[in-house]
Amino acid sequence: MKFQEASEAVESPRPYYPRSTGSWLPPIEGFVKVCCDPSFDVVSKMVELAAVIQDCSGQVVGGINKCVHSSSVGAAKALACCFGYELQLRQPFIDFQFQ
Repeated sequence: MKFQEASEAVESPRPYYPRSTGSWLPPIEGFVKVCCDPSFDVVSKMVELAAVIQDCSGQVVGGINKCVHSSSVGAAKALACCFGYELQLRQPFIDFQFQ
């Protein structure tokens, strides 16, 4: 289960604002796709960062998450991208795409 789906499945006392979601498109064969997503709490300024690596068949081949503080939604998105890149550097994959 991807991070956003898992986050939506957990009940929270704070209001939830759903994002529009697009269809997942697989990477080109021989590549992997790094999907990264932040979940930002405007009250506490806490961000849950998650990154998942999937191959061209959709198989999850790596993943990581952590919680950090952030000043804004934009900063949280930038942190998520950096976090996804950090995950990719830990893996033996050379060819990758970000989503």
